[in-house]
Amino acid sequence: EFQCTSTSNNGNGLSWSRQDAVSITKSQNIITGGISLDFSNPTASDAAVYICSDSNSNDDNAVVNITTDNPAANSKETSITSFNGDTVTIIMYASALTSLSESNIAWTLNNENVENGNYQNNNKELIISDVQTSDAGTYKMTVTIPSNSAAAYTTLNVLVFLDPVLSSFGGVAGIVNGIVEVVEGSDLTLSCGDPGNTVEPRYQWFDDSGNSLTGISNSPPLVLVSSNICNLKVQSLIPTRSN
Repeated sequence: EFQCTSTSNNGNGLSWSRQDAVSITKSQNIITGGISLDFSNPTASDAAVYICSDSNSNDDNAVVNITTDNPAANSKETSITSFNGDTVTIIMYASALTSLSESNIAWTLNNENVENGNYQNNNKELIISDVQTSDAGTYKMTVTIPSNSAAAYTTLNVLVFLDPVLSSFGGVAGIVNGIVEVVEGSDLTLSCGDPGNTVEPRYQWFDDSGNSLTGISNSPPLVLVSSNICNLKVQSLIPTRSN
C-alpha cells in the first residue's frame, strides 16, 4: 500500500494516476490527510510510474516507480494523425528493475530501421520534424534487458495537402482570358474544392493584398461536405474589391 498525504486542505484534492495514462485498476482509498493506493496481488501489467497529484497545486506531486523482473513498455498514444509538414512527437514509456539507458531501447518503423527523427529522454521520445507520408506507419519501441524484452506500438497517419482547385463561380458576367468579370453590386460565390482531403479543409482564402478572408464550409442538405468545398461569398461588390 502506498500512502500519499498532504497538509494542504487536509489532503482533499489528492489523486493517483499513471504516467502512461492507463486506467488504474487497483483500489484507491481515502485515508486521514490523503489517499492510498493498494497493490495487493500485483501483476506485470501494473508496472508503471504512478503519480500522486494535488489538484490544489500545479507543482506538488509524489512519484512511485513500480517495476517487475521483466521490463515494461507502454505507448502514450496508440494512434497519431498529422498533416504533412507538421512536427510529431511519439512518446513511449519503459521501465525495468535495472537502470535503463539508450542502449536498452530500440525503435523500428514497419519493422525497418527508423530513418527520420531525433530521439530524446533516453530514446523514449521520437521527434519527427516536417513529417512526410514516408514517415507513416507503425512505430515499435522495444526495451531489452539481459533476461527479457517488452515492446509498445504507435501508429502514425499522415494526411497530405493538395493544391485547391477553383471549381465554380457564381454571379459571373463573363470570363475573359482567365479574368472573372462580375456585375457591380451583385453577389459572388467562389467555390474551392480539395478532393484529396477526407477531413475539414485547412486552407484559407486571401485577396491579392494578402488579407485573409473568411470562408464558409457547407453542410447537409447541400451535400458538399464529402467533397470538402470551401466557399467565399462577397456581397455588394464594388470595384475596389476586384481580384
